[in-house]
Amino acid sequence: MARYRKFIWVIVIVFSSVLGGALSNIWLQYNASASISERDIVGKSIRLVDSAGVTRAGLIFENGLPVFFINDKNQKNRVALGVGNRGPLLAFKGPDGSLKLFLDSGNDGSSIIGLASGKKQQRVLISFDPKRGPAIGLFDENNVGKAVISVTHGDPSVTLADRDKKPGIAMFIKKGEGSILSIWNNHNDPAVALSVHGDKPGLFMYQQPRTGLLFNLAGGAPALALMDHGSPIWTATGATPPALDLPPMDDMMRELTR
Repeated sequence: MARYRKFIWVIVIVFSSVLGGALSNIWLQYNASASISERDIVGKSIRLVDSAGVTRAGLIFENGLPVFFINDKNQKNRVALGVGNRGPLLAFKGPDGSLKLFLDSGNDGSSIIGLASGKKQQRVLISFDPKRGPAIGLFDENNVGKAVISVTHGDPSVTLADRDKKPGIAMFIKKGEGSILSIWNNHNDPAVALSVHGDKPGLFMYQQPRTGLLFNLAGGAPALALMDHGSPIWTATGATPPALDLPPMDDMMRELTR
């Protein structure tokens, strides 16, 4: 249970930091000077100006890396296309310079697509790691991850979080082991869980620590009990149901903390 709780905490907190490297790589400032004469071509840059002499587009080197940029009529950079140390990237900005959309393709085969509402405030993140799999993250207006969907080596998961980054609802399928749906309380503990391991269902509804209803077919026959701090105070058959075995999530933790 402790390992499962640790996984849930990681999935809603660490995922919020996945964008750190990508945003720092993409947050480019390519506002070029307007004091360029018509048809000006210099040795290490090409700049295009409009009839008023305002730079609107060009090809320059930024920190030794080639960048193609497009500015609006107010000379605010709106589009940047370049090749960084990690690979090619494309960024779209608003009139205030805030990042709106970006695409980042790594040389290792990884890729990221992001939608943002302001400076470094991502709202939607779609990522792919060839060694792990795809993932989608949804963020609120405070840049807090609220929903995560991922598939790791064929195993899907969905997690919804509350405003404090704590898990609210989580669903998992572990290949060859089973599936589980869990609902968490405001103390960051699983309060309701419904699982199927193979063809055997299980259910618990707890007020932690382990006080409530427990049912499963793990022993081959239906078993139902009322629990109080982990000990049965009543059973329907005289036997205590085995504790619900939550599936291990080590692979998914490694994927989310990459």
